[in-house]
Amino acid sequence: MENARKKAEKMYNEIWHIYNEHGGYDYNDSMWCQAQGSSDAWSMYEEDEDWEGLIKEYEPCLKYMRHIKKIRILQESIPQELYC
Repeated sequence: MENARKKAEKMYNEIWHIYNEHGGYDYNDSMWCQAQGSSDAWSMYEEDEDWEGLIKEYEPCLKYMRHIKKIRILQESIPQELYC
């Protein structure tokens, strides 16, 4: 049970870290909704100590956040145009 809580906490922290480091621009609103939703879910699942259920809920959220992180890294590293 304690391992599941630690995993859920790690996922939660990663969701917020991605939002804080890569939020903004086109994806800011959707990323904010995901991050805020993860906080709301933590509160709900913590009452029942249903860490496995929380992990299942965080998986698609974290997948989305990681995907947006990749997009943002690519956007920020676009080389300068040569021909205009």
